[in-house]
Amino acid sequence: MNPCIISVGVGHWYPKGIHRLGKSLNYHGWPGDTILHTEYPAGCPPHNEVPYALKVYAFQEAFDKGYTSAMWLDSSVWCIKYPDEHINSLAGDGYYLVDCEFMCDEWTNDNCLNHFGLTREQAREIPMISGGILGLNMEFEIAREFFAQYKGAMEAGAFKGMWKDDEKVEGSGDRYKGHRHDQSCASIIAHRLGMKIHPFDTYDVYYRKDMPETTEFTLRGM
Repeated sequence: MNPCIISVGVGHWYPKGIHRLGKSLNYHGWPGDTILHTEYPAGCPPHNEVPYALKVYAFQEAFDKGYTSAMWLDSSVWCIKYPDEHINSLAGDGYYLVDCEFMCDEWTNDNCLNHFGLTREQAREIPMISGGILGLNMEFEIAREFFAQYKGAMEAGAFKGMWKDDEKVEGSGDRYKGHRHDQSCASIIAHRLGMKIHPFDTYDVYYRKDMPETTEFTLRGM
C-alpha cells in the first residue's frame, strides 16, 4: 500500500504551497491518498505556541484514520518525479529520513539537549536530518518507537526555542546558532535508534537546474 502523503500549510503563503504540492503529485501520477491541510489539524496548538507541533498532529491524524504508512512533506516541497525510492524505503526500512548536512550541536538549544540527556559535545557527533520530509511505516517497530519519542519530545516542550539565537540566550558554544524545533528532536531520536539517513539524491533542498536525475522531491519558495 502506498503511504498517505500529509502536509499542513497555514497563513498567507503556505496554503499556496499546499495547492502546488497537490497539483505536482497529481501531475506525476501519485496513486495514493493525501491529507493536505490549509488549517491546523484538530486540537493542534498554533505554531507560535508549539513550533511544528502540526507535524505530530498530522501524523497522528493519518494513523487514527487507519493509515499505517505516512510521509510528511513541508508545504514548500513539490514532487518532480514519481517517488519510487521513497515508497521503497518506507516499505523496506519502515522509514525515510534525509540528511541536512549540519550537526546537532549547531542547531539544538540547551532545553532540548537536557530533555535527551546530552551535552553539546555529544551533540556534535549527531548528524541533523531534514525536517522537510519524513516518512514512517508503523508496521515496523522502529517507526513506532521513533514516533512515540518524537511525540513525547513535543509534549515535553523540546520543540520550543528560538530559530535564530545570535545572543545565545538558549545555548552556548562557538558553533551554536539556534534551535530547529522538531528537526533537532527527530535528529537525536533517529541517531539513538540507529536509523539510516539518505543523502541528497532523491530529495533536493533547493530547486536547481543541475539536480541529480534521481531527485523525486525538491523545495522551492512560494
